[in-house]
Formats: sequence, structure tokens, C-alpha cells
Amino acid sequence: MGALKSRVTRSAMGALKSRVTRSAMGAVKSRVTTSAMGALKPRVTRSAMGAVKSRVTRSAMGAVKSRVTRSAMGALKSRTTRSAMGAVKSRVTRSAMGALKSRTTRSAMGALKSCVTRSAMGAVKSRVTRSAMGALKSCVTRSAMGALKSRVTRSAMGALKSCVTRSAMGALKSRVTRSAMGALKPRVTRSAMGALKSRATRSAMGAVKSRVTRSAMGALKSCVTRSAMGAVKSRVTRSAMGALKSRVTRSAMGALKSCLTRSAMGAVKSRVTRSAMGALKSRVTRSAMGAVKSRVTRSAMGALKPCVTRSAMGALKSCVTRSAMGALKSRVTRSAMGALKSCVTRSAMGALKPCVTRSAMGALKPCVTRSAMGAVKSGVTRSAMGALKSRVTRSAMGALKSRVTRSAMGALKSRVTRSAMGALKSRVTRSAMGALKSLATRSAMGAMKPRVTRRRGWPLKSQRDQERNGAP
Repeated sequence: MGALKSRVTRSAMGALKSRVTRSAMGAVKSRVTTSAMGALKPRVTRSAMGAVKSRVTRSAMGAVKSRVTRSAMGALKSRTTRSAMGAVKSRVTRSAMGALKSRTTRSAMGALKSCVTRSAMGAVKSRVTRSAMGALKSCVTRSAMGALKSRVTRSAMGALKSCVTRSAMGALKSRVTRSAMGALKPRVTRSAMGALKSRATRSAMGAVKSRVTRSAMGALKSCVTRSAMGAVKSRVTRSAMGALKSRVTRSAMGALKSCLTRSAMGAVKSRVTRSAMGALKSRVTRSAMGAVKSRVTRSAMGALKPCVTRSAMGALKSCVTRSAMGALKSRVTRSAMGALKSCVTRSAMGALKPCVTRSAMGALKPCVTRSAMGAVKSGVTRSAMGALKSRVTRSAMGALKSRVTRSAMGALKSRVTRSAMGALKSRVTRSAMGALKSLATRSAMGAMKPRVTRRRGWPLKSQRDQERNGAP
């Protein structure tokens, strides 16, 4: 297998130079492929598959018989063995492993969990082999490995000792791994990391092809792979699934690495932006953007309780998945994004009555909703989103206590505001989170005279307005 330089050895599981890695998973020229997949010429056999020293054989192959070791695994030096069969010289690597790009190689070859690694690298079912190893047919896989017995394959390619596994996983400590995966149960992990139904994945990741989704959520393009599969920095990993720090909240909400951010947060088509990021239907926006206390906000934005997390991360039924990933139907949105059940809403708003809750949470028209998210022109923003005078605030909120008013109106702490709104500028955040100025807000909050409502042209019909007007 060769004596690779130390820097090459370090990158044994995925940092191979791009040209080497490109061919690392399977696009070998036919003549090389022929020799690599089973009919190796004598000179190639010597270099590629050769004679492992006895002590290396024991550690690398699991005490495989010497003759099998010699032909199957090659003259690996001990340090090469540690790097798990990956730091092969360029031409050998091309024929042995395939044509994945360097960063994809990392996720394909090593960023999978240990149990997944075993199946992905060795005794996988045919369909898994296709996606994980480069669409190698089962018979090709057998010849590619040198017809090694299944137990040998496991030890050679996947069942590496724990220390090797740690380095292959990106040197993530076990506790970090747990947090990176969300401490999900195994069956949930499977669905959360890639078993999402294809149509749900399309809306979530930007129309990623289903086959790519299956192998990944991990064979995704490079920048996505790093953040999604666990090459995330520790601070990001910790917060990625749960009590997110403010800066990590951005990535949890969609401000993943720049390329993903553009598609998820900003450079998306207008209709996608509206549904995915916050031009949610008006009544949904009420609860999502309105007077939810900080702890409720955390839940609404991603740190849902474990039981909710499971469903939110992938165990959702198809209709729920669609709504959770962006194109939310109104009824699903209520439960998914923050139209929490009435009992929760009452506590979040200060035990307001249901009818009051509806108006207090923002029975604002769609145009106001757009303003609330900051996608309005500056003039409209000022009039629709501004700073309510103190007396208006008192009537609008029903003389809620100051601390309740703060949370109800959106004066969440700055870091929460930033993450909730997607790092909006401070002036936009202030207007976006609820110091609504127009009389539409006043009537929406439940304490405005109907004559003013008629004059300004906001025909909001809350229960209180109907009662004052003598409506049946």
C-alpha cells in the first residue's frame, strides 16, 4: 500500500488531495479498474495488495491467515494501517476507492457513525452499497475487496478499533457526538439523518435528489456536509440541536454555511421565502412572532422538548414533514411553529382569554405580516411596525404587567431577537418584533374604538369589535 508521507497519512480518511480523491471512490480508467477489481497484474498486485508483515497483519486484518493477508491487504506499514486503508498512493487509490470529491470522501468514508460505518463500508445491503460506496454493484464489491470473507471485510474496512473510529469521525468526543445527533434514539436518528421521504427532503434542502438524500444528508455538497455530518466546530455542535446559543441559532434556523444560507434564508424565490422563513399565514405569524416568552421562543425555534424533537427531526408523517420543512399548511403550522395549544398560549400571554389571545397575538392582515418580517419598504415599516406611544401600549395590551408586556410585545433579549429574526439589523428588529404603531395593531390588540378602525381602513373583526358594533 506504500509509504505515504506523514501529511498524507494524516488525511488518510478524507483529506487526500483533490485529484487523488476525485478518483478515490470509483471513476478509475478501465485498465486500472480491471486490475484493481480483481485481475491485478503481478506488478500491480505487489504494490496494491502485497505482503503485509506478520505483526501488521494481526492488527489490520484481525489475525487473518497469512496467505489471505498477503494477497488481500498489502504491505501496509503500521501507521498506514491506522489510517484505515485510505492513504493509498494516488493510482492505487483511484482504482481502490472511487471518484468522490475530497470533502465528500470524508463523509462517505468516515463521518458515519460506527454502526453505519460497518454497514456502509462492508456488509451493506445492495441498495446501501450503491449509494455509500459509489454505486458499486454487489458482485463488483466482492471483487473490489478481493473476495474477502465477510468477517475479514468488517475488520479491514469498517470494524476498526475505537481509537481509529474516533479519528475517522472527526475526533468528536462521544458526548459531542451525542449532542450533534440530538441524543436521538437509533430509530429516530436514522430518520433524522437521511430517511426523510424524498419529497420532504426536496423542500428542506433545496430539491436535493432523493438518492443523494438517502446517502446523506451526508453525501451532500461539501459545505453542507461539514455542518450537517459533524465536522462542525464544538460550539456549533453543542447548540446545533438544542438550547442554542444566539450565534448558533442562526445556523439552526437556516444560516448554515454561506451557500446554504443563501438558498435557505435569502436568495430563495419569493414564494419559498414567504412560506419557509416567516411570511407564514397571518394567524400562524401571530403565535410564532408574537408574545411568546423566551423559553417558549426557544421551543418554537428548535429546542423543542425531546418528544417534540423526535417528530420535528424526521419521525413526522409526510404531511407534517412538509409543514415542518417549509410549505406549512395552516393547521400544521399552528402546532409546529408556535400556535401552541390554548393552554400553552394562555401561559405564554399571561393567562389571556382565548378571544383576547387571538387579537393580542396579532390578527394582522398579510400586509402587516410582511412588515413584521422586515420585507417591507422603509416607509411602510415605519408606519406599520413602529414604536407605540405609552398610552396606546397600555390599551393595546390590556395593562399587562411590564414584564409580560415586554415578552408579549417582542422585547425579547437582543440575542434571542437576532436569532429569531435571522440576524436582522437592530432597527428592523425593533420594528419587526412588535412595537407596532398603526391603529391596526391597536385594534388587533383588542382595545381600539371601532370608529378609528373604520377610518384607517383596517376592518379587523375581533370578538370585542363585533360586540361593540352590536354584531350578532
